[in-house]
Amino acid sequence: MKKSGNYQRLRASFLPAALLTSGALTGQHALAQTAPAPATAIGAPSELDEIVVTGTTIKETIMQTSFAVTVVNQEALANSPALGLAALLTSIPGFYGEASAGEDNFNISARGVRGGFLEYISLQEDGLPFLYNGFLEELELRRDLTYGEMQVTRGGPSGVLTSNGAAAIVNFISRKATDTPEGEVAVSYYNYGEVRTDVFYGGPIGNSGDTTATIGGYFRRGDGVKNVGYDTNNGGQFRLTLTHKFDDSTSLTVTYKHIDDHTQFFLPQPVKITQSGSVQRISPIPGFNAETDYLQGREGQLINIKSPNGDGQSINLQDGIWERSDTATFIVSHDWQNGLRFNDSLRIAKIKTIDNDLRNLGGNSQIQSAASFLATNPLVTNLISTFASKGAVGAELVRVDSGAVITNPAAMNGNGLLTQMGANQFIQSTDEIINDAQLTYRTDKNSATLGLLTWNVNMDVSQNGVDFLMDVTNQAHLVDVAAVNAAGQIVGHLTDNGVVQYDTGYASGTVNIKSNSVYLNDQYQPIDPLRLDAGVRFEKVGYKSVSENAAGNVPLSGVLDPNVIADQAAAGYGTGTYTNGRHDLSATAWTAGANYLFNDNFSVYGRYSNAFDTGIANFAVFCPGSGCYSPLTRLRFGELGVRFATPGIYAELTGFRSVNKNVSEVIGNTGQQIFLDNVATGAEFDGKWRPVSVFTLDLSGVWQHSKLSAVGGTTSFDGHQIDRLPNTAIHLTPTVSTPDARASAYVTVSYIGRRWGDLANTLQLDAYTDIAAGVSYRITPKMTLSVQGTNLTDRFSITEGNPRGNSVVAGSNPYGFARANLPRTGKFMLDVKF
Repeated sequence: MKKSGNYQRLRASFLPAALLTSGALTGQHALAQTAPAPATAIGAPSELDEIVVTGTTIKETIMQTSFAVTVVNQEALANSPALGLAALLTSIPGFYGEASAGEDNFNISARGVRGGFLEYISLQEDGLPFLYNGFLEELELRRDLTYGEMQVTRGGPSGVLTSNGAAAIVNFISRKATDTPEGEVAVSYYNYGEVRTDVFYGGPIGNSGDTTATIGGYFRRGDGVKNVGYDTNNGGQFRLTLTHKFDDSTSLTVTYKHIDDHTQFFLPQPVKITQSGSVQRISPIPGFNAETDYLQGREGQLINIKSPNGDGQSINLQDGIWERSDTATFIVSHDWQNGLRFNDSLRIAKIKTIDNDLRNLGGNSQIQSAASFLATNPLVTNLISTFASKGAVGAELVRVDSGAVITNPAAMNGNGLLTQMGANQFIQSTDEIINDAQLTYRTDKNSATLGLLTWNVNMDVSQNGVDFLMDVTNQAHLVDVAAVNAAGQIVGHLTDNGVVQYDTGYASGTVNIKSNSVYLNDQYQPIDPLRLDAGVRFEKVGYKSVSENAAGNVPLSGVLDPNVIADQAAAGYGTGTYTNGRHDLSATAWTAGANYLFNDNFSVYGRYSNAFDTGIANFAVFCPGSGCYSPLTRLRFGELGVRFATPGIYAELTGFRSVNKNVSEVIGNTGQQIFLDNVATGAEFDGKWRPVSVFTLDLSGVWQHSKLSAVGGTTSFDGHQIDRLPNTAIHLTPTVSTPDARASAYVTVSYIGRRWGDLANTLQLDAYTDIAAGVSYRITPKMTLSVQGTNLTDRFSITEGNPRGNSVVAGSNPYGFARANLPRTGKFMLDVKF
């Protein structure tokens, strides 16, 4: 279905509480900029003439496609309140995004298949993917005014037309310049202290009309949604496009993009876990609310890592996720005017990602009461034993910032808790070349495309960190553990300024990916109302890795204190020797679909797809040899849909079923995975009712049942609901506007059903309802002011449990780690077009 700026801005606002502010023009704002909104429904036939170029090798209207597709136009993209891609895609039926991580490094699932990160989804720009797999690919997509449209396919032919996109393609299409110069500037202020400016300008070059150009991007600076004591969002993006038509048959488009941006990454925080009948439930800890509070703060912001070779590595948490990249894309097209057409898209990218974050490095048992920690923790027992020769008989806690002894640990912050957290740095440098060449032959009734998609990717990957001890409070304090003698004098230390251990999660190595796919797609129209299509792709991919071998408890070097246990040895470090790994895969994907258009207002469609995914090769550095390579994931999708439109109503209903083998879930900090099978059956619904021009009502969502089997090769959890995905998600938005369309207001109510924080279905993530609202006012024909708020009730709700130690079975610890939806936010934006 096509989403207009009016419609999608509203829909994007009813994302879960995690949905944040990143563009707030809502209601009928965009339509009001030029003229009153017409009285036709969004689903009217004129709207369904929107051209789709994603998931198909020829241009089709939405009504003609044989798969579920959503089109979001430029106004909707620019003005959506979604902070990042996860929040934006949650407004698409069948998608569920965990936007609680913030802008980046999140998880998005489609049609009941829960892959980690963006597994099984191909994120693209102008029809060409960013990265080979779904690991951190969203870092290369920064939504701003330079994008003209987003097209999203669900299932369908995506597994044939690209690599590792079996569940969906999300394609951002660049904003095109016209013969008339145009520009736009939007300035936004967020209530948590960020200011952002977006710009766009496009028009012709010269007088011939054959060459056009666009330029734009954004720059922002300020705090993250949760205050950590310093600015964390800082940087921006620059994009430039040049298009030249040599004649009516040949064109060339060149796009350059530069990203240099810092973003705060929000991770699971301490929560209370309470047994409630046969399940466990999550609530805030006294003195710490995981929705609004965050452990990261000024203490521990900058840490110099001691290592066996004294290489001087440091982690600055203020850098957050630091993405730097330069990407050039070349798209050439030639039409011989005899039915034969050639298209080639080439992308060359140099990308460096540095993720600096504070995360839990293990299970829920890392959170303890301070009294229990001092009395029973093996680290403390070893501390007293180590310094027994100096008279150690006990241990005490000391604040690192002040050096003061914590005399009553049980009363700290109203909860008396300590936790171990890791300052972690993951670095990935990528050099890649992607090319997609297509040769299409078209007749009046048939279009056949032969394509060759190739990848050559070289990555340097490394990780290192430290393990901190801290209390549980907002912007937590680092805590030292000291051994004391009978007189209360300090005779030794467990920690070094709060560091329990250096060099945690160490890994280093290189990964090479070479992939070649040959595909054939045919679209046939035997009679006017009937369209048939089928496609097949064969891919052969080779992974090669060189991983540094690591050893544990390697002596540290540099300035060390013999009276500090943390100063003695690294948790793990490279030995300077390397092991090669190799993994070769080949597989075939195929699909077939049909669409029957009864009239301009009614069509039905159906499709079956058998596709695959080759896994995340990046993790190979954590397992010298071939231990971390994933087996082939096989995904099979069937769908049957109906579309109906009149001047006042649009409705679409799609039933689907997916059967998936070897679905991977990451369960640790160093690439550990578990594999499972799942079957998902459900229905997506999407509709709009406009009885009068000043009122609209939008409804969308999904009902599904996604059940597990063969988790870790066993039958223990067969029939359980897949973790972290809701079976029900519903979004309802009424909108009112003035008769002249200068002002509008909306309220969005979203319901997200019950989920589970573990595969064993013991940790219940309660259902929740989120409310968002916004107003906009057109000051002049080209100037609009808008105000928007999300999570207006500021309700505590959870999107995931502990993915680094308790995602299979939650366990019985009374405290644990979980990620809450983000708190109530607000945004003011002034948009000016010229």
